[in-house]
Amino acid sequence: MNNIKNLQDKIFEIAIYFDNLCKEHNFTYYLCGGTLLGAVRHGGFIPWDDDIDVSMPREDYDKLINNYKKILKKPYDLQYYKNTKDYHLSFAKIVDTNTTLVEVDGKDNYKIGGAFIDIFPIDGAGDTYEKGIKRRKKASPYIRISSWASYSKAKLKGASFYKKIIMQTFKIFFNAKKAKLKLENFLRKKPYSQSNYVAVYVGKYRFKEIMKREIYGEPVKINFVNQQFYAPQHYKEYLNIKFGDGYMELPPEEKRKSGHNILYMNMDLPYEKFNMNMIEMEEMEWQNEKI
Repeated sequence: MNNIKNLQDKIFEIAIYFDNLCKEHNFTYYLCGGTLLGAVRHGGFIPWDDDIDVSMPREDYDKLINNYKKILKKPYDLQYYKNTKDYHLSFAKIVDTNTTLVEVDGKDNYKIGGAFIDIFPIDGAGDTYEKGIKRRKKASPYIRISSWASYSKAKLKGASFYKKIIMQTFKIFFNAKKAKLKLENFLRKKPYSQSNYVAVYVGKYRFKEIMKREIYGEPVKINFVNQQFYAPQHYKEYLNIKFGDGYMELPPEEKRKSGHNILYMNMDLPYEKFNMNMIEMEEMEWQNEKI
């Protein structure tokens, strides 16, 4: 079993591959969210962070999605709702298939996959911030339906009776893939390149995702560990909108936690070869080593 440093090293490798891929195919991307914050505040990863987030204008995001089979090389693969079972996210991931990452995702439910980076589409939001908010509110039902309709039966173990009824109702009346397609089609109606305001509408920061397109602007290079990646042109303004003007201050220790509940990781094992018995076997080996 590996630790968070091993995972960070691996997803850093994926990010380097992705950067080279974007340069080769003339795709625009930006470091975003906590990854960009880490680059500015720490010169790399936020110490307790275990993922890398990038965003792409919808036009380039779609080019990647539509051509990934041709342009991605092993061991890398792209996962999203059209090619991955029970995929409840509305954005894609690039995954290293030669690794294993097991996340706890509800009671007795586990997500088994590889080390990954998240890729978020940036969509047009309108001519004004107010129109961007209205558009986010209009998108909310699509976002909820596409997410709730994707919940697996295992995900519902241990959920309250009320939540089970809601989720099962959505699964009966809504097809998850069709719901996500409707969401994407709605978001595509406002092209990124023709909007004064843009947003990662499928991101977790809701209205803080809405900002002037000029803030993203022409990508600029920024140091991350020992490499340079692309960031929004006005990345300080971006961070101020997302995290407030105190973004350079560290959060309280109790909030310095990963966003993923990782049960097991192995950066040398293809996740297709993993089975849950391996966790117990490695735990026994570790205990014997201590003795």
